[in-house]
Amino acid sequence: MELSATAAIAWVINGNHKIQPLAIDRAIRKKFRLSHSELTVCPHQPVQFLLKFVHKAHCSEVLKKGRIKADGALLQLRPWRPLEQAFGASMSYRVRLCLEGVPAYGHTSYVAKRIIARRCSFDRLEDNSVVMTNARSLDCWAWTANPSSIPKVVWLTFTSRGNGGPASEVFVHKVRPTGSKRGATFRVIVHLDQMEDYSMAPLDFFGSSSDAGAFKPLPVSFEWHYLTVDGMPPVPL
Repeated sequence: MELSATAAIAWVINGNHKIQPLAIDRAIRKKFRLSHSELTVCPHQPVQFLLKFVHKAHCSEVLKKGRIKADGALLQLRPWRPLEQAFGASMSYRVRLCLEGVPAYGHTSYVAKRIIARRCSFDRLEDNSVVMTNARSLDCWAWTANPSSIPKVVWLTFTSRGNGGPASEVFVHKVRPTGSKRGATFRVIVHLDQMEDYSMAPLDFFGSSSDAGAFKPLPVSFEWHYLTVDGMPPVPL
């Protein structure tokens, strides 16, 4: 069951403002005859308490009361809203990125996601990277709010890796990491290969009922060179 259907928030409107979650838990379970396993109350921010029910019916029943008394406090109740503290976000640019410098054992969607995660939302790997028909770069598609903000160089670190085996931890840094933990660090050049601009797409284009063929921007291709950071003169081979 989704949390939005089985969760509520509560805050003190009168009385004991130092009430503890356990007191609220006990009061609700006693009034509505719930077992220990059917309710969890924990501190929450910015509203004081989060009430998590196992069953949707119990959550609805408690919310109908609107208010509840517990340990000398009167608490107001209302449904928990998953997007209450969220800001609107829009990633209107779909980009093709070529990640140069990733070792062959790192040619996976997991590693690609880690490399681009600060500025992009991963879409998919290119087929040539999935089947390893071209290992010169790890190629993927992603969404971003601003292609210019994508870092051109990152440092990719694998730790706890056996000989030729997969890494148990993967880290991405803006600068070359230092420290005592052992691992292998690689300089990855992030090439912006293509861009599709969806900023002028209809407002309902990204909805579930949208027609994917109704709006298709022309891809813009960028020139880049291996061993060279984008925007810099090519390195002589």
